[in-house]
Amino acid sequence: MSAFDEMVRPSLARIGAPGDGYATDRDSYWGSGFFIAPGWLLTCAHVVGKGGAAVCRGESALSVTWQERTADGAWQPRGGTGTAVVVAPRPEPGRPAPDPWPFPDLALVRVTGADAVRCLWLGDREAGPLTPLGLYGWSVQTGELGIRQGSGELAGSDARALLLTGILPIGGLSGGPVLDLRHGSVIGVIKGRRREEGVAVPVTALYELLDSRESGRAVREVLRAHDLHHASLLGAPSPYPHWTAVQATLAGHAPSVSGVTTELRTRLYGHLAHLPPPAGAGEVVHLVEDVKEQVRGERLPSLMLRNVRTWREGAALLYGLRMLDPGGGGTLVDLDAVLLYAARVARRTAGEHGGRWRRAGCGRSPSG
Repeated sequence: MSAFDEMVRPSLARIGAPGDGYATDRDSYWGSGFFIAPGWLLTCAHVVGKGGAAVCRGESALSVTWQERTADGAWQPRGGTGTAVVVAPRPEPGRPAPDPWPFPDLALVRVTGADAVRCLWLGDREAGPLTPLGLYGWSVQTGELGIRQGSGELAGSDARALLLTGILPIGGLSGGPVLDLRHGSVIGVIKGRRREEGVAVPVTALYELLDSRESGRAVREVLRAHDLHHASLLGAPSPYPHWTAVQATLAGHAPSVSGVTTELRTRLYGHLAHLPPPAGAGEVVHLVEDVKEQVRGERLPSLMLRNVRTWREGAALLYGLRMLDPGGGGTLVDLDAVLLYAARVARRTAGEHGGRWRRAGCGRSPSG
């Protein structure tokens, strides 16, 4: 079992009707999901939608089952009751569930009894074509209920979908994570398949829900809890491999690629999670462009500006930043840029929300 398999397994869950969760042979389940913050499960809206309109409205419960490692190294099932808090888009009252379910096809489920569960790391920037991928979910394809894992590549995109090649998702995997094996981060949620390719929802679609009046507050709460969760695990003993430590060994985080270590990034995101959110996407992008200008000494605005909505996404836009030295290549200056960006964010939020920030204890100097 690879380090990735070990890290994904305690975070991967199957979803079904109440009472179905503990069955071990061909139980009736709706699909997969994965924990992204303590007590919070991310899945597809069409998986939750199999429970009907009452489940989508959060009026009826669903069953969530995951696994934990025992002291002797064995895996044992754990179960909890889930309530759908975000379903995007939510079916209109009195109408049948859409088929296929429109994008973004995402749902957040609050799960009781899962506050100590380990969570996957969410990607903070888009992955490029040919990125090696790992796909995970629950399946009964072989006749026995179990976790299915496969490898493939990111072929590209089609409108709002990520296209997967080299592996075709099967029934039951919907709602499971798509893992970028180069950086060790979740970049998508398995949605389904076409004849010759798999389809996934990019994880950036979750950030887009921050703009929604109905879903924005819950999504922001979950993203904040995600970053605080991973920051709290730094240096903590665990029976599972540590996301930040394993990511540090990957090619996508090599010193030649970025001067920002995975530990520094995790600590930074934990601190940023304490701050009031940006007023809008433009605030983050303009701050990033100003930092790039100051560090490089010349203004070279990006040809394509992402509509980023969180401080963590803004920092990610600076990874790999280099000086434009003659002859190509260039010296890495991303560490300087990220630290300057963090200072600018702290100063801006202190100026706009100073009293509330200090009362929350976020004005203290960070440790580590």
